[in-house]
Amino acid sequence: MTANVDASIPAAGEPLCVTCAGAGGDTDGDEVCDPVDNCPDDPNPSQLDSDGDGEGDACDVCPFDEDNDIDADTVCGDVDNCPDDWNPGQEDLDNDDLGDTCDDADVAGLSLRKLRTKDDGTPARASYAVMAELDATPTTDFPSKVDTDGVAVIIETSTPPAELNTFTFSGNDCSLFGSNIKCREPLTRSVLRLKSRSATLFYKVYVSVKRITLTHQPTAAETPLVVRLQTADLIDRRDDIDNCADRAAGKIVLCRDLP
Repeated sequence: MTANVDASIPAAGEPLCVTCAGAGGDTDGDEVCDPVDNCPDDPNPSQLDSDGDGEGDACDVCPFDEDNDIDADTVCGDVDNCPDDWNPGQEDLDNDDLGDTCDDADVAGLSLRKLRTKDDGTPARASYAVMAELDATPTTDFPSKVDTDGVAVIIETSTPPAELNTFTFSGNDCSLFGSNIKCREPLTRSVLRLKSRSATLFYKVYVSVKRITLTHQPTAAETPLVVRLQTADLIDRRDDIDNCADRAAGKIVLCRDLP
């Protein structure tokens, strides 16, 4: 006669993190110890990491973007239409799924030569002036489009990226004079002139925008400054300019293209 035998099935093993108290803890209680947990503050026992970037899906802001929003514009790279260039608004003027900021067909063509901003802190009295050259050859109906729909001038800082002002000349403000284009906004007396050069659809550009409010007066440390010329549903030409200096105790920033 034999003694009673314990026939219970032995435990397969202790839960994974029973020993986490001595191995870094288990903050989120998901039985994966903190030192090896790819989301130590968020329960994720499966440790799923869809983009393989070392951050688990449970805590990865961009779970399908292995670069984790490399341009820091708050739009994850897997859905960003310019994943390497800051463009939080995802503007895509020609609807080709490439954002205006990185679309070569939109970006190329504007060459800034000089930019001057002035803001003494008086409300609605800031101003800026732009000298540039524009190649509009990819868009044969550019003159008629400006004449009909007008054109917007956008000025931005790049460090950090931020819009300073958008000023729009309407179609009523703009007129064709032979191969030249002139826009004048009567309330502020702001002016945009496109003077045709010898080659068709090449222009010298002069812009004087007055009596506006800038989000803030930029400093030389926030340069290069960016200028964009934009027409409705057609083009978005942009360029940046450096070699900037603060003048008049910071009330003026002057940027010149180096020869």
